[in-house]
Amino acid sequence: MTQKKLSRKEKVLICLKRLTEEHLNFNNGIRFGFDAEYIATEVGINRSNASKELNQLIKESIIIKIKGKPVQYLYKESIESILGKKLNKGIFDNINSINEYSENDSIKDEYILESIKKENNIFNLVGCDGSLRSQIEQAKAAVIYPPKGLSTLIIGPTGVGKSIFAEYMYKYSLTIKEDSDNAPFIIFNCADYSDNQQLLLAQLFGYVKGAFTGADKDKYGIVHEANNGVLFLDEVHRLSAEGQEMLFLLMDKGIYRRLGEANKVHECRVMIIAATTEDPETAMLETFLRRIPVTIKIPSLEERGFQERMKLICYFFKEESVRIGVKLKVSKEVIKAFILYKCKGNIGQLKSDIQLICARAFLDYMTYKRECVYVRLSLLPNNIRESLYGNNRKEEFVQNFSFIGKDDIIFLPEEKDFESENLLIENKKYDLDFYGMIKETWNKLQQEGIKESQIRSVIDGDIQKYSYNLMNTFIYNSSNQTAYNNIVNDSIATTVKYILQKHDKWSKREGLDKLIKAIALHIQNLIERIKIGNIVKHPNKDEIMKERAYEYNIAKEILSNMSLMYGVEFPEDEAIFLATFLYLSYVGLNEESIAILVIMHGESTASSMVNVANTLLDCNHAVAINMGLEDRVQDILVQAVEIANKIDKGKGILILTDMGSILTFAKVIRDATGKEVKAIDMVSTPIVIEATRKALTPEMTLEKLYFNIIESIKKHYGDMEVTYAEKDNGGRYFDRLLIDNISKTLTFLNGEKAYFILKEVINRISEHYSLVIQDELLVKFIFHCSCMIERVIIKESLVYKSYEERISRNKELYLVIKESFKLVEETFDIIISDMEYANILDIFESQYDTDKFKS
Repeated sequence: MTQKKLSRKEKVLICLKRLTEEHLNFNNGIRFGFDAEYIATEVGINRSNASKELNQLIKESIIIKIKGKPVQYLYKESIESILGKKLNKGIFDNINSINEYSENDSIKDEYILESIKKENNIFNLVGCDGSLRSQIEQAKAAVIYPPKGLSTLIIGPTGVGKSIFAEYMYKYSLTIKEDSDNAPFIIFNCADYSDNQQLLLAQLFGYVKGAFTGADKDKYGIVHEANNGVLFLDEVHRLSAEGQEMLFLLMDKGIYRRLGEANKVHECRVMIIAATTEDPETAMLETFLRRIPVTIKIPSLEERGFQERMKLICYFFKEESVRIGVKLKVSKEVIKAFILYKCKGNIGQLKSDIQLICARAFLDYMTYKRECVYVRLSLLPNNIRESLYGNNRKEEFVQNFSFIGKDDIIFLPEEKDFESENLLIENKKYDLDFYGMIKETWNKLQQEGIKESQIRSVIDGDIQKYSYNLMNTFIYNSSNQTAYNNIVNDSIATTVKYILQKHDKWSKREGLDKLIKAIALHIQNLIERIKIGNIVKHPNKDEIMKERAYEYNIAKEILSNMSLMYGVEFPEDEAIFLATFLYLSYVGLNEESIAILVIMHGESTASSMVNVANTLLDCNHAVAINMGLEDRVQDILVQAVEIANKIDKGKGILILTDMGSILTFAKVIRDATGKEVKAIDMVSTPIVIEATRKALTPEMTLEKLYFNIIESIKKHYGDMEVTYAEKDNGGRYFDRLLIDNISKTLTFLNGEKAYFILKEVINRISEHYSLVIQDELLVKFIFHCSCMIERVIIKESLVYKSYEERISRNKELYLVIKESFKLVEETFDIIISDMEYANILDIFESQYDTDKFKS
């Protein structure tokens, strides 16, 4: 199954988290943060985009910001972990202020966060997280720009909501500007006076006595009324060239003249928001447009998608139920017609059409004394009703959305909110249609020369994920359960339950209800798909029929009943898909399975791998133990024994690890628990995913899984020797693992070159003192020193106070290290400072007693 594509913000966050944790792992305390340019380079985006996402993460209180030039950032949770306390503020003056942080410092930040929360709630428009997201960001930027905001032009066809959007910009300005409680919002529609330009300008700017016939006294215009606030000029293209020119002075210098004034000017501090339905390039002066730096385009209703249109429709029906104060019942077909009809007047027309249909329904309610106002299909005008037939968009709608619910939709005037999300579900959201993915995967792997048995294993994994999705989608919260009840016809679930309970393999099993719901949901979607002629072919039909004949017969029985009930002919291929579904979903009901325990060096390596595996397979089967560089092996072993007792499900435990030293855990856990345990190292995230998936299959044994995974690793790494409980050779793999991770950390240095040179350096030091280099020391040394080489090349250095005194405490070790590092200095043409050597001294002395370094 294709993984969800990460957003730019998620990539920035993951990168900063990795950088922060690596920094904390290999340095004593918090030494520095990471600037936007460095993070942008790591992620592969430009600096301005990185800054934008970092600022958003600050607002969300996920990261911390350190003032200075350049501004630096760190991942908040990691810093909290090392400090042992919560950080209730997100912005610090310098690194020292983080270490010296007191919770009393948080009062100001709490105020800031509350302000941010208040600001974000202002633009609560339909589409604020979708089609209007970028427009809202533009609007916020325009409003906050000092001193009074930037002049803004809102463009879009009639009825898209330009006036409403301008009003929300004004409301937003009230939340972010001081002394804005009395700021006015003045609306002026230039079309009202377009036939008389003199009158238009008089209304806009005011006039003095005698300026024109009938001007018998001085009068201020609406520009004066808008002082210290916002002036919204609707249909601004109706303003004459003279009128546009008169606005130049106001926009440029904040002053204006009334009609008839020659020498006197008036000051006015106002933000101008204009709107037009025309193409501004042809309808307005170029010199006028140059003075408006922000242009915001509001999309038409047609461009806003089915989900947003559904929300708007429900919002307007809810408004009408409140207006008339009576329960409003709306036919699902009416809702569907409003979703599909061509609404030329956009949101404005949609609202008017809904008001009109509600008025007709209200007349019926009054005439026939009905219990509620019922909006039925027959009340719709022909142009809206005909959208249900012969509409090209209908096929797109049916293919991509499940319009759910068996009943009419009820709008109650006393309900505070109406959740339209439970009425229209995007199929992709629940992976309801996965056939295209299966065919694509099959064809791709076949072209790559992969054996059919291996391809089927991959496809099984995808279908298994699909089955887990369906079994868990509608179970864990009430709104999803409501959605399920609306989608699935009761007769489908009842029939599936009746058939499965006839078979011993399914009856009296825990979790059967979840499986029934999953199959019923699959069939409901299948019926809709077949009705519109979307038929698929299974790429390996004959083999599945032979191997899974038992499940195939059950699938045929289920679909035969559905065919009689719904008059739909189901192709044999659908029975094959359903048979595979039944076969793999049985895993979810099987009480016995092989436990997977992942133990990795690093603060979050194991948990990251396990999280990926469990997420992709939609289960919580694999369990992680993170082995920090400071953790004692004995402590981790005790933890592993304790967890092994908890996770064993009757078929043994497979330990997956990165280094050979943990392989000895298998025998200790086996002796301590009496459970069957095996261990393999050299594993990667794909191997953890594969092992977890196969561990859940009913026919799998620990012995079979053990050799299965070893073979997978051998194929992955060619002829490299696999290290497992009976072997002790994984050096080449360990080298590659470290090189890969170092390369991800470094900015410009060749990771492979640095690794082997530094490995030679540490070997020289260890030979001099006859040291046994533990995995933890090697990892820490390699990461620290490779980053050090980069720092020295760009002439930066870690500050180490009293480094001379530090060196004097173990001068002999210092000299040995310095001599060994001549190889590094010669290779990279650098000179390493004594402050850097002091840090390297700390690394060695944190691992060994100082007596080890005495001759």
